[in-house]
Amino acid sequence: MENQVSGAETRLGIHIPAGPHQPITLMDLAEVRKDGSDFSGSLDLWVLDRPDALLIARNPEARKHLAQNRRATVLAWNHHPGMHRERGVLHGPVLVTGALNGDGMITTAPAELVNLLMPAGRLQMQIKSTEAEGPWRSLGQDDDWFGAYQWMLTYTARSPEQQSRLLRVVPAMSTRQLEHLAQIEDQGLLDPPGSEDTRNPIKILSCTGIDDLAEQIRTGPIPAGSGFHWRDLCLVSLSDDGQHWVAIRNDHALTVTPPLPHIEDGTFAAYVMKLTHQQAADDQN
Repeated sequence: MENQVSGAETRLGIHIPAGPHQPITLMDLAEVRKDGSDFSGSLDLWVLDRPDALLIARNPEARKHLAQNRRATVLAWNHHPGMHRERGVLHGPVLVTGALNGDGMITTAPAELVNLLMPAGRLQMQIKSTEAEGPWRSLGQDDDWFGAYQWMLTYTARSPEQQSRLLRVVPAMSTRQLEHLAQIEDQGLLDPPGSEDTRNPIKILSCTGIDDLAEQIRTGPIPAGSGFHWRDLCLVSLSDDGQHWVAIRNDHALTVTPPLPHIEDGTFAAYVMKLTHQQAADDQN
């Protein structure tokens, strides 16, 4: 691997040891090529997708006597279709970094993968058939990304049709957030406006960031009861026409303007930031 680490600022990679009980840590990429490092010898590099990233490991000759790295293998099988098809197995310590920049420099690991591999809570398993299908669909939750990925690989192995589907794991709502959501539901704040009909059950899809939040809402359709979660914010559609929404943060619910126009005119990030800042101010009052 001849690529260089990008820039003077600290760039971090995700270090995944081979031992299943050894902690996954962040590693300064400036230390990667130093003598005595796990990655000081001859290395192989794989390009991962969703998100764009690199996986770095010892080459076959250097790693033939090293232990299998089950966690890194499962990660690679979910983010590198070729390795899944070929049942490639990784050995020894593995480093996950960001993609190469325009100068051929290795960049810092994507925040999406950092949040996935070093989580502080539950994770949501998601699936869809193609990129163009629409919003991701939740398959359930797990406390551990390794267990979640293993379960999804088993799920998709049931039939050839399932094997071509896209999979991902995303940090989910915390237990406390779910309790707040249940309290808000009990108060009737998520009932469809102007209707005596029984509302749909609330179904929450967790998202990886503001851009992903916008993409899931934009690709619709969004029936009443659909919710979209990112960090401590949840946007819930109250009507099938997409004209009535509630924003939930902590234990507060606020009626908001529909998000789709903000997505279409490029002001969605400001819309989200305004909601989080407004509700943060409400929390202090």
